[in-house]
Amino acid sequence: MITDRLQGRGAGTALLADLEREIATRGFTVGRLRCLEPNVKSRRFYASRGWMEVRIYPHETILLNTVDMTKQLTLE
Repeated sequence: MITDRLQGRGAGTALLADLEREIATRGFTVGRLRCLEPNVKSRRFYASRGWMEVRIYPHETILLNTVDMTKQLTLE
């Protein structure tokens, strides 16, 4: 999570890019993440960076839906 003070300065984009690189370096070709359905801001952020929503389903412990997202990863 990026604090409000740092949003819009590239911190989240940089962290996500590092995470994607780390996943790919470990030999995985698909990244997977989950977020809560009402968190539209995060969902838009991930989508704008190539992540696709692939499934929406009830969360295991709270009364909200969960969104699974994936992205094809390559080593660059």
